[in-house]
Amino acid sequence: AAFPVSLPRETCMPPISRVFLFLFPLLCVLLGTVCPAKGAHCSEIAPTLADLERRFACDISLAALDVQGGEKVLYRADNRFAFCSTFKFFLVAEVLRKADADRSLVGKRLFWKENEEQEWSPATRGRGGEGMSVIALCEAAMTLSDNTAANLLLRLLGGPFAMTKGMRALGDRDFLLCDYEPRLNYTGTELANRGENRLPQANTATAAGFLQAMRTLLFDRAYPDFSRNLLLQLAGKTRTGTGRIQASLPKGATLFHKTGTGFGNVHDLALVRYPNGRECLLVIFTKNTQNVEKEDQAGRVARQERAMSEAVRTVLEYLGM
Repeated sequence: AAFPVSLPRETCMPPISRVFLFLFPLLCVLLGTVCPAKGAHCSEIAPTLADLERRFACDISLAALDVQGGEKVLYRADNRFAFCSTFKFFLVAEVLRKADADRSLVGKRLFWKENEEQEWSPATRGRGGEGMSVIALCEAAMTLSDNTAANLLLRLLGGPFAMTKGMRALGDRDFLLCDYEPRLNYTGTELANRGENRLPQANTATAAGFLQAMRTLLFDRAYPDFSRNLLLQLAGKTRTGTGRIQASLPKGATLFHKTGTGFGNVHDLALVRYPNGRECLLVIFTKNTQNVEKEDQAGRVARQERAMSEAVRTVLEYLGM
């Protein structure tokens, strides 16, 4: 069957009351679950980041962690953004975690119909009849951001709710996926504005939540080495977003990352590994805040990428990396 245009509320959300769903973010604040972590700093560089927002006409949300030193930088890190394709990093991770229990899964071939192919499908286009292996689909979703590959992997996991449940297990209490590609690029608020009954937080995440999930995935020894190493191998091959975090790194640094772009959003998340052994986790979201006359989409993306690269450079310098 073709992927649903949108999922029923009961499929997308846990079977708990609607009142609790709306109160949950408030409860998190009261319990301290979405507050900046102890030891997090941004006051010294906040004016610089705010100036970048003004100069490049975009909102910035950023979370970074010096893995060995333990210092964390958060800037508007609890603000919700449409995560776009950045979620594919965690999607691939969840599939590989599943494959750790059954290594034959990575070689399993998945098939699809032509009407299931999405607009951006550079690796999967026209190959539904012959099919592709799960590991090939993981590589397509990670390195090329192939949307059909992402939908196939998401269906393999059990759909958006299963993906959201997986993120909860990684410590991310903010992530909420309710749709397949390409509709997952729209937030619940944007869908509601189009007359659909959606929770405002649908298809959104926070930089702080993503940072926690990455930390669990990559540095919690409970996560299997096989899955972790294969995940990083794929993330190291990502071909998109060379003007983002990558543009801020010194020579010799190794980047493992996943980008996301769409509807005014330009994002990137990464593990950066330095030759001296130091490592840094980074999540940065940006959202366009004004329409510049005679600026096409490519120009807008490039503008936000410049903001991102300068913001990341500021944070890395602050952390001494």
